[in-house]
Amino acid sequence: MSSVSPMVAQALQTSRGHMAQEEPSKGGRHQLDSAQRRELLGEAALQGPSSVFDLLKVEDRERLSGLRRPSSDSSSVPRQPTPGEARAAVVAAGVAAAAARASAQKALSSRYTYICLSV
Repeated sequence: MSSVSPMVAQALQTSRGHMAQEEPSKGGRHQLDSAQRRELLGEAALQGPSSVFDLLKVEDRERLSGLRRPSSDSSSVPRQPTPGEARAAVVAAGVAAAAARASAQKALSSRYTYICLSV
């Protein structure tokens, strides 16, 4: 690696790791998908809905899908969402954030438990 200073190269060689001399693989560092990494680590698949939209009420889902569809008129000015549509979008964003937070906490918890039990 000619881009690394001699001092850094020496520190890397004396550390726990080893400085890579070969060319990086064509696939880059992301060669495995999440399912393959989960299997490799021996983790169980997360349970729950596959989409945050599964957590919404039917009428809220319909309102959100109406926001995505272009209006039938040909004006180039985007229409303002109604207060109900805006509220539904805020609720959907909150549900998505809460679901992501819960999923991350559960994943970290299961990894922590796995590490504690394997030590």
